Amino acid sequence: MKFIETFGGTEVVISQNPREGSEVVRLVGYAKARALAEISHRLQKRVPNAKKWRARAYSAQGLKNVEIARRLGVTDVTVRTYLSGTSKRPPPNQLSLF
Repeated sequence: MKFIETFGGTEVVISQNPREGSEVVRLVGYAKARALAEISHRLQKRVPNAKKWRARAYSAQGLKNVEIARRLGVTDVTVRTYLSGTSKRPPPNQLSLF
């Protein structure tokens, strides 16, 4: 969770030989940074925001919708939508009018 909170929405390059002072190493530790470096060729460069997933995780931790909204930078209405599982997108079989 901390990794997504810290790097979500940004491109992260993990060196094959991570430095002790790097932000990734400070966050996850040297051993985990090395493990990420070994599989980095299989990972996407940009870390997803994962807002829907984070909203559900925060809710499971007992946070109120308002607190979740503040952490995610969205409205409480959006949080309720994330938690209800509904989507604002039209169904895929709906015809486009424009």
